[in-house]
Amino acid sequence: MTYTAEEMKAAWLSRRYRLPLRADCEISVTACADGPDYEAGIIDEINDWYNDLLTNGAEEYLDPEDIKGETTTKYYPESRSLEVTLPPGCRRIIRIRLKGNPRSVTMINVEDRRAELQQSAMSCGGYFDPIGLRTGNILLIYGSRGEEAPEVSSLTAVMEPREGFYRLHPSALGTIKEEN
Repeated sequence: MTYTAEEMKAAWLSRRYRLPLRADCEISVTACADGPDYEAGIIDEINDWYNDLLTNGAEEYLDPEDIKGETTTKYYPESRSLEVTLPPGCRRIIRIRLKGNPRSVTMINVEDRRAELQQSAMSCGGYFDPIGLRTGNILLIYGSRGEEAPEVSSLTAVMEPREGFYRLHPSALGTIKEEN
């Protein structure tokens, strides 16, 4: 579901600060010219929470989409790796499946020790354990069967939303912590 900035602010205020407390009145916060900007502070809180959700949140809280049609691929038979160029704004990869492969690609961090192992044909990801490494908008998948280029059957990812909009599953709003 996509929320506008105003909808997200209303949801944030009701869950985090329990505002408005009454339905028969409207609350407004007035700040002095030299005082704190409460509006900007609330927007900053929302954006910090939302960025953390997109980066680290559980899959069920996200609103991913299949971006397979927006990618390009190039196969390197000598290393049995498939290079996938991701579209701009791809924030986080949720799931990748190769056509005919029984398992999803396991994504690992480039700082992980297993990332170095992908350089050797003896230790790189295999058909039954494909490995994916992402650097920027380039994703390298190790684990094809050999000379034949593998084909991506699905690539589900979280995309960066348009400015002023928030894409998430409604249940994610339950993770907003109440201010004590």
